[in-house]
Amino acid sequence: MDGHNLEMGLGTGIATYASSTAELLSSMGHRLDVLYSKPVARGASDLVKEVQFFESPPQGKRGRAAEVVRGARMALRLCRTRPFRVPISSVTVAESRGEAVPVGAGVWNSPQLYWGAITRQLVTGGFTTLSNRGIQADVAHWTSPLPVRLKGAANVYCIHDMIPLRLPSTSGINKQAYFKLLNWIASTADLVLTVSEAARADIVELLEIDPAKVVNTYQCLPAAPGVEPAVANAALGGLGLKPRGYVLTCGAIEERKNFGRLTAAHRASSLKIPLVRTGPGKLPGDVVRRAAPGGVLDLGYVTRAELEGLIAGAACVAFPSLYEGFGLPIVEAFRCGAPVLTSDRNAMAEVAGEAACLVNPYDVASIAAGLDRVCGDRAYAEELVQRGDERLQAFAPDAIARRLAGAYARLERSGPANAPTAG
Repeated sequence: MDGHNLEMGLGTGIATYASSTAELLSSMGHRLDVLYSKPVARGASDLVKEVQFFESPPQGKRGRAAEVVRGARMALRLCRTRPFRVPISSVTVAESRGEAVPVGAGVWNSPQLYWGAITRQLVTGGFTTLSNRGIQADVAHWTSPLPVRLKGAANVYCIHDMIPLRLPSTSGINKQAYFKLLNWIASTADLVLTVSEAARADIVELLEIDPAKVVNTYQCLPAAPGVEPAVANAALGGLGLKPRGYVLTCGAIEERKNFGRLTAAHRASSLKIPLVRTGPGKLPGDVVRRAAPGGVLDLGYVTRAELEGLIAGAACVAFPSLYEGFGLPIVEAFRCGAPVLTSDRNAMAEVAGEAACLVNPYDVASIAAGLDRVCGDRAYAEELVQRGDERLQAFAPDAIARRLAGAYARLERSGPANAPTAG
């Protein structure tokens, strides 16, 4: 399995998919190896390799320059891309390693591989094939669309959504290069996975791929961090928040997440409680950042434990996004026992089922009315929480493991791999 999204450090939906998939593969009895792209010296001693692996990577212009240089060298075949093992021992303090390395996984590395391969594809249109000589994996499970394949293995790619093509104004990526990448995956992959029936329909339609080659496994959450209620309440108090005394919304700052309409709906509603946002980035300066009645508090990025504490204490988790491949905050709210408001379309309506208040994400009045109903009608909110707990079972780890096992079984019948291991 690739470690591209694990090593980036922020709790995005795709990183959560990668983390939960690693847990699932291990629980299903597969030998799991994870391939990273950290600046680790191939010829260094085992001790130095481990230290370099857990060292913070170069940031900003310096880090990006290294990726561009690597991509150029890969395009000209001036560097080696063959993965090498990074032994993990007791040299580095285990508690300091974070969540980037799944428990029990083998660690492999090819410096700047992923951004280098992406740069190579953008510049030359070429794709990168890796040697499987050392890893000896039967299946390469790529957790997002990457221009990389593992030679001699069944290559399985997860395409989470088609948002750059469905909502092109909300994504700044090179659409031509991305469409070429998706078509390459559609034509060469042994199997394409996705995380909802809505996303699957988009993939089949836009890529004109054989529907039998695309499998929806849905997505589960990683193991819960286990936050004590007293600790969570104390944390809320430190932010000036009270249990059931705020509306929570989650996501990066981007047009698709619909924060503009949500804040307008919050102002237009009758609510006297603050709207709280978590996620990378910061809201525009004209948004008031205070935990006051009717105000907006922008917390930025928080840890998973902090996020689950915030969700558990919310009067409502509001997620009126314009388009999603899955809608992770919906399932997170189900698990934490918070009522949900979300959009009445694409994957969000599918994932929520009848366990959320569905609104028109393009209509401020619809969102405002939903907020008033969820936060103002306690019986309705409690009913949503109960329905959410029931709906959560569809996304439980054992349910997703069965779906993933069924997908891998297709490889046994038709692919080059027998799938006892996952690289």
